[in-house]
Amino acid sequence: MEGFLFLWISWMIWIIVTFLLPKTSTRTVCAIFILSTISLSSVYIVLDGLTIYVSIMVLFICGLWLISETGHWLRYILTSTAVGLGFTGYLFWEQIMPVMLLLSRNIVIPFIASLLLFFITKNARDQLAVWISSACLGECIHSFILHGYGVNTSVGELRFLDVICTTIAFLFVMHGFMVFRRKLYNAIDWLEKQNNEVKS
Repeated sequence: MEGFLFLWISWMIWIIVTFLLPKTSTRTVCAIFILSTISLSSVYIVLDGLTIYVSIMVLFICGLWLISETGHWLRYILTSTAVGLGFTGYLFWEQIMPVMLLLSRNIVIPFIASLLLFFITKNARDQLAVWISSACLGECIHSFILHGYGVNTSVGELRFLDVICTTIAFLFVMHGFMVFRRKLYNAIDWLEKQNNEVKS
């Protein structure tokens, strides 16, 4: 069911942001953006026959705001544009390749995007900034091109939000695994040092 993953993951992220993160202005802004995206996910406007969901506007603004907070805004604007064009290409490839009907876009896109984002930058906030802005850009380009050829389409519908949130969940899981691995290695190093001290 379209939108289930989006709602479930969004509420989970909102709970984490609201109750687990330190009380800062960044936490407040992120919580507001998440609630706004959830509440506006079914609100849309129609421009020249093209249906545009308001939630994608909120996400795009959020992505640009996160990029502005990185301190390397020009680099990440260019990176987001490149990733967005790649996302557009994948959406067209998905439509013309029948084999893609056998694979869930909620697995394929998050898997590819997560690996790509880890190569682009190591910081979780920067990865979120690049992903959100580039995915919104890619979705808009894809829909605008289809609309230009007279194809009925929507920008930012629920299945797009599913992909956005699933990729964010993938990133969180990968970062959690990296933190766990680092702490495990530190624990092993500490045990080895303690063992060497005992032997000496």
